[in-house]
Parts: sequence; structure tokens; C-alpha cells
Amino acid sequence: MGGAPGFNPEVERAIIRFDQSDAFKVSFGRYHTPINWWNTTYHHGQWLQTTVSRPEMVQFGGQFIPIHFVGAQIEGTMP
Repeated sequence: MGGAPGFNPEVERAIIRFDQSDAFKVSFGRYHTPINWWNTTYHHGQWLQTTVSRPEMVQFGGQFIPIHFVGAQIEGTMP
């Protein structure tokens, strides 16, 4: 994809989701990895972060654990 010099667009999330009920939800796409509370709550929000920088485990571009994944996710709640 072409763009202005120094501008590199990237898709952060693209999800297709089917919700049958609160107990069963299926989705496919590119997600923020739900590996821990930090990555889910403060994924891009330095304004909201409680520390000066992100923990090493969830650094952008880090090699320890990827912060995005492409695949399927099944979730739901049990009464």
C-alpha cells in the first residue's frame, strides 16, 4: 500500500464475529493477544498507563510474547 514518505499504515485489528448467545461467541481475524491484564487494558493507551513504560513482557515489537495474533477465538460465559 503506497502512502506518504515516512507513513506506514498497518491494520491493528480486523475481526469477524458471530454471537449466538453470551455463552457462545466465535470470531476470526487479527486480535490483541489476550495474554494478560496489561495487554488487554492498556494495549495502546500510554495516556492511561500506570507506569512510565510498558512492561518488558508486552513491549511493542518485542520478541518475548507477540501482542497480536491471527486466528480464531471461541469465548463465552457460563451461568
